[in-house]
Amino acid sequence: MFEAFIILRSGDSNTIPNPSERLHGAIISLLTLDFDVGKVHGENRVRFALSPIYSMKNFKMVRKFKKGERYFFRFASTENELGKALGFVLAMHPLIFLANSAFEVEEFYLADEFSVDPGSMNTLYFVSPVTFRISKNVNLPLPDPERISKGLSRVLGKEVSLPPIKEIAGCSKSISFSHHTVIGFVGLLKFSRSFEHFNILNFTGVGYSTARGLGSTLVNGIVPLQKNVKELREGMMEVAEERCRG
Repeated sequence: MFEAFIILRSGDSNTIPNPSERLHGAIISLLTLDFDVGKVHGENRVRFALSPIYSMKNFKMVRKFKKGERYFFRFASTENELGKALGFVLAMHPLIFLANSAFEVEEFYLADEFSVDPGSMNTLYFVSPVTFRISKNVNLPLPDPERISKGLSRVLGKEVSLPPIKEIAGCSKSISFSHHTVIGFVGLLKFSRSFEHFNILNFTGVGYSTARGLGSTLVNGIVPLQKNVKELREGMMEVAEERCRG
């Protein structure tokens, strides 16, 4: 399992209506240069979570970019080879093109070693909108614990039941795609006690379309040993806390 943060610098000023969708396409294209396309695209793909793009200034999602400004995105998976492949192709091809804009890859930070405190895994931070597909073209834009439990059970290959919810705090947020907009929940979901099986959600995300910017999730109690990943992760969690408490 790994968690990576990629720092970008914008080459020009531009508004990109669907940056998450564009980023997904760019990352898939890059990965297939050094990775089996069947493992990153399609029904049998490796599980991974690709976040939207955030500003380095305030850790908020953006679609209006300014020349010279720095941005970042998060990429996580249960498959370590995927992180190594992305690091390799970005070293060889350090430009990411989104629409008509070029972003220079300035830094690539990856953590594949973590300090895990099973007794602290009681809170899920949804740092990008989480939603669940309940029928064709119909989504549930809430962190439904029953659906989280079902999804977690599928990933683990066994049935699990979540602890009771202690607190939920957050708001609605949208992500735009080419032909539609998806609304989801950002914030936190705190449970009455720790639940060790939450750890995998830190690397797979929660809900629908986690490979295209939705459902990026940070699990309390998981601490990357890589310093930069740890600091960026803590910044995202602080923003989530402020959103909920403020």
